[in-house]
Amino acid sequence: MTPITPGLGGYIMSPTLESFPFGEATLLNVMDAHLSAISNSFSPLTLRFHDPDVESTYERYFLDRTLHMWKRFAIIAVLTTAILQTILITRYSQPHAMTLPYEDFVLVGALGLFPMVALVSVSFYVAKENLARHIHNISLLLIWIIGPVITCGRYFISAESLYTSSLTAPIYIFELVACVFFFRLRFIHTLVGVCLVATPVWLLVFGIGLARHIADGTVSAQAQTEYAFSSIAVGLAAAVIAFISYDVERNLRLQYLSDQRFLSINVKLRKQLKGLQKGFESRIADLDSPLEKAIYGLRCLMANPSVGAEHLKTLTMIMSCLSLPNLLAPDLDQQVMRGQVQVDDEQEVREECVTMFKAIRN
Repeated sequence: MTPITPGLGGYIMSPTLESFPFGEATLLNVMDAHLSAISNSFSPLTLRFHDPDVESTYERYFLDRTLHMWKRFAIIAVLTTAILQTILITRYSQPHAMTLPYEDFVLVGALGLFPMVALVSVSFYVAKENLARHIHNISLLLIWIIGPVITCGRYFISAESLYTSSLTAPIYIFELVACVFFFRLRFIHTLVGVCLVATPVWLLVFGIGLARHIADGTVSAQAQTEYAFSSIAVGLAAAVIAFISYDVERNLRLQYLSDQRFLSINVKLRKQLKGLQKGFESRIADLDSPLEKAIYGLRCLMANPSVGAEHLKTLTMIMSCLSLPNLLAPDLDQQVMRGQVQVDDEQEVREECVTMFKAIRN
């Protein structure tokens, strides 16, 4: 039976690797079958693996792969937020409304920067096993602090005539896109945190302000038009962000399954090759001579540190004897060179003549 592969746009009928006709397949068809086979391992909506053990190992795989980039972007986000809020406080704080500039610094620090620093510090001190399970929750909290808390909360601090929806919409969209992309936020967290929380909060905050002006009769047509277009832009951006998050997470999970599958295949092939190598080695004849085996055994004994000095001297003598070119003849030449045998003059002359005649004959 041909399985059904889940996807964001629908279901695709495709064969598994076991039922695929490899004899007639091209590389592209084989890869399609491979991806179709591994796509059934996780939910098409939440993208969570059906096997809890696989999900646990994927969380650690995800952390090892993205933690360095996550930390760098988190630090950059904290510094950028601090600089941007300093500029906004000095320019848009209203001295006669909700807060004074120095009180604005306190609010932004207590509700924004200090929590962000605390969350980023967690990634440096918490064990990786716990961080792998909660890294997306930390990312989501950072997004909420940067977006709904700081950006939208400034509407109640700054002068309404200056802090408009057309000013905040591009900043808000950029913050959401950058955080979701660089934090590699999961699709389900993006769906809840961005589409169901961050976007409605922005629409609600600036919608309340617009409704207040309409009730007071001080609203302008330009303000209504800006709010309408800004709302459409924020809503469309949230939908695009959710789609990008789904596609990125799905590709990461497919890449993880592919890496695991090819790694297991590689390990299996290595074991098979080692078995074949042992099988061939057992069928090959032993070409070492008994003398070579004896010399190898003596060398092993000489390399043993527990062998005493006397035994080592004896073994060295045996090795020197076995290294001679003619093992069956007496080593008279070596005995003469060592001074163990005395040779008279007549015998020495006779040996020199014999040696000379042999050289002439040859």
